[in-house]
Amino acid sequence: MRSHDKTRPPEDLAPYGLVSLEMFSNPHPLYHMLRYSEPVHFSKVLNAWVLTRYEDVIAALKDPRLSNAMRRAVGTAQLSPELRKKMEPIDRFLLLWVVNLDDPEHHR
Repeated sequence: MRSHDKTRPPEDLAPYGLVSLEMFSNPHPLYHMLRYSEPVHFSKVLNAWVLTRYEDVIAALKDPRLSNAMRRAVGTAQLSPELRKKMEPIDRFLLLWVVNLDDPEHHR
C-alpha cells in the first residue's frame, strides 16, 4: 500500500489529477484525454463540471441556467444573514470582474 501525500486529494476525489502540479505545468495531454474519454466530467475535488469540448463550453456559456448571477444568488442564499452582510464588499468587488458578469454586461 502506498503512502498518501497529504498535499494532494485522494485519487477517488481527483481521478484525473485536475489539481496536480503536472496539470498546471502542462494541461494539454489531460484535456486531450478527457475530450475523448469523458468530455463532460464532474470533479468532486473542484465541486464543478469540467467541459473540454469547444461546443460544450459555448453551449454552457449561452445557457441562462448556468449564469454567474444565478450562481452568486444561490450561493449567497445559503449563507446566514450575518455572513451575507460581511460578504457584501467581496461580492461588490467580484462584480467588477468581467468574467463574473453575464450578458449584456459581460460584453461592454
